[in-house]
Amino acid sequence: SAVKGRIQNAANIIQAKHGRGAIPSHLRHTIETMSQPKVDWRYVLRDFMLAAAADSESWERVNRRVRHRGLKMPANYAERLGSVGVIIDTSGSVHYHIKQFMAELSGVVTEVSPEKVVVVFVDCEVQAVIEAEPESFEADMGDYLHSPPSGGGTDLRPAFEELEKHACDVAIVLTDLDTPWPEKFDLDANTLIISTTSEYDEPPFGRVIVMEE
Repeated sequence: SAVKGRIQNAANIIQAKHGRGAIPSHLRHTIETMSQPKVDWRYVLRDFMLAAAADSESWERVNRRVRHRGLKMPANYAERLGSVGVIIDTSGSVHYHIKQFMAELSGVVTEVSPEKVVVVFVDCEVQAVIEAEPESFEADMGDYLHSPPSGGGTDLRPAFEELEKHACDVAIVLTDLDTPWPEKFDLDANTLIISTTSEYDEPPFGRVIVMEE
């Protein structure tokens, strides 16, 4: 629109005169987002999982048998996608979106059929951990599928620590991004973050996609 165009032009002038740092990070993200085409998070989630399954033949994945030694070994070429870790932020601003996210995740899990799905519900601490098989994902999730827990504040670090215990191959995070972050995470390069808000500071790792309605 004309308004968006004027905002973008003003930002370009400020940046040219004073540098990129002259624009506050939260405003910079908003301006950059306005200039980007909208992408449906559902397609991104599906493509992320399908790409992970396809790449499982060539990834230098962390072999579960030697993870504790800090060694990385290539996966067997015939091996399918292993464990998928899912972190769900249960804070109030995210809770409304959880059912929709879980419904979409269920369909993708059935299509891709990883070895296992580890779902971690977390606010400031881990509230629940469910290990589900793709063939019985909805049954294994039980009441958590339609009645997820709710929480107050947010600190996702315990959830990331929990996922590392399960030797997952990829991680998917549903959050409003208002959280402290771990100093390191084994799957930092293979993490998809689905944000429930378009106003956020960039996280230290992961690809971010906004959950547009």
